[in-house]
Amino acid sequence: MSGVIDTLARTALSSLTAAGFTGALIVRDSDSVLIASVPDSRRKWADIALKSFTCLPLFDEGGRARYALFPALPDGADPYRRTVRFRVTGDDVPAKWADRLISHTVLITPGDTTEADIPAGLSIAVFGTPARAADIAVTALA
Repeated sequence: MSGVIDTLARTALSSLTAAGFTGALIVRDSDSVLIASVPDSRRKWADIALKSFTCLPLFDEGGRARYALFPALPDGADPYRRTVRFRVTGDDVPAKWADRLISHTVLITPGDTTEADIPAGLSIAVFGTPARAADIAVTALA
């Protein structure tokens, strides 16, 4: 996977650089996850520059917009699990989810779901609808 993740890092950095991000940073979080960060003031541009990647926005830390980037896996690859840490934000948060950092294990099925689908899936569990995916603030995943 090392060659794949290295290629992903080069491609993502190239995409961010082409979009004018001279201060973009990309670090390897693991053998299958990269973390990209850009100044938070340019988050919307980063959303556009990273649209073609399997990407999960992460909760902002220190004025930087952060994104977890993942290599594409072929359809039919074995399902796998990721542990997600998140907070529930927004209005009308159910009491059992309010003001907590929650850890939850999710199943990723290549060809059906990716890490980018995590907020919508967690939103269904919390609110009963995927429409509140923006109210799921993922802080980390493993």
